[in-house]
Amino acid sequence: ALGEKLYTELKAKGVDVLLDDRKERFGPKIKDFELLGIPYAVVIGKKLVDGLVEVVTRRGLEKEEFSSENVLDSILKKVL
Repeated sequence: ALGEKLYTELKAKGVDVLLDDRKERFGPKIKDFELLGIPYAVVIGKKLVDGLVEVVTRRGLEKEEFSSENVLDSILKKVL
């Protein structure tokens, strides 16, 4: 699926990536993401039906939406 594809492509570009595929609600996942100090979280959820993926920034928990087709380039611009 899209999560595994992004994981593989980001790893190939040298980006440190954590794939959280636990069957857990969103709240606990975000709490863990904050505790681990991960700067960005890619949220692949209900909006994928509309072709959208959210990128959440740890600082301020700001959310941005990107098309699922362009999310890789958007993430790379943020982290590289």
